[in-house]
Amino acid sequence: MIKKSNEYNYRESVLQIMDEVQDTYYKPEEISTIRRFIEEYKQENDFQKICFSWNGGRGEEFKDDSQDFRNKISIYICLNNDIKVPPLLLKDLVQEIGKASVESWGAPEYLFLLSERLLKETEGQYIETFGKTLFSNMDTYGSCICMDFSEINVEGILNELNSKKYKDKFILDLVDYFKSKS
Repeated sequence: MIKKSNEYNYRESVLQIMDEVQDTYYKPEEISTIRRFIEEYKQENDFQKICFSWNGGRGEEFKDDSQDFRNKISIYICLNNDIKVPPLLLKDLVQEIGKASVESWGAPEYLFLLSERLLKETEGQYIETFGKTLFSNMDTYGSCICMDFSEINVEGILNELNSKKYKDKFILDLVDYFKSKS
């Protein structure tokens, strides 16, 4: 009971903080651009704006040219459940956040919310993308601990994973992960 309560408190704290800062985080003229980007996302035209674009630096030298825009898109999606998000955009955001997290040695607080939405809306369609991000480092795994699986079709995801002909360690680890959530 305490664990569930702590996860709920963390979830609510993250949402509250994002909600409180959204008025200052976004410039008024950005909102329509962000909504349009989300609603009209086409991977072939728009992926470069959100992809992990690392300069190879570490520490203070670290730079990801797409990080700010990717964060703005991701946070907007997490705060606005009413907006229709193309599944491919959700997949691409989770994937690129995973790549960035490996090199930056940290995951954004909102990753669990974006991952929830990916799994809730696409079930097993992008399960391997989610898994690669989940298992990429301790920060991404730690963020995903707070996921709420109550609206995610865990059984459907398990069926998808179990239907794979070849089950390597990665797939077996995903099966174990989702079994623990059912």
